[in-house]
Amino acid sequence: HWIGELKSQTHPLQALQKLREFIPAVKANPASFVKRFGANGGIDHLIKMTSFNQGGDDLRESFLLSIKAILDAPNDVGFNVISTHSHIINVIVNMFESNTPKTKIVCVQIL
Repeated sequence: HWIGELKSQTHPLQALQKLREFIPAVKANPASFVKRFGANGGIDHLIKMTSFNQGGDDLRESFLLSIKAILDAPNDVGFNVISTHSHIINVIVNMFESNTPKTKIVCVQIL
């Protein structure tokens, strides 16, 4: 369900809203949700959300909070999903260049 929701986003404000809805969904679901999300390419769709030029810092912050929610999944499931992805760490590090302190703080919390 969530992969389809994220994949279908074509407008930055809608993408931002979906990310904001995704964060509590990750927290409310069991670790198996995170595992399935990662196994089905969900991280790639999250990364795609960051490609919108509009939406700026709010979109980046919601993306990072989504990653943080995934990392918080029990039993290192989220850590395994993130650490085995080919380029998610580069995306996170690139966001550290933001001028917004809150975005930088979330980057540091993740890394």
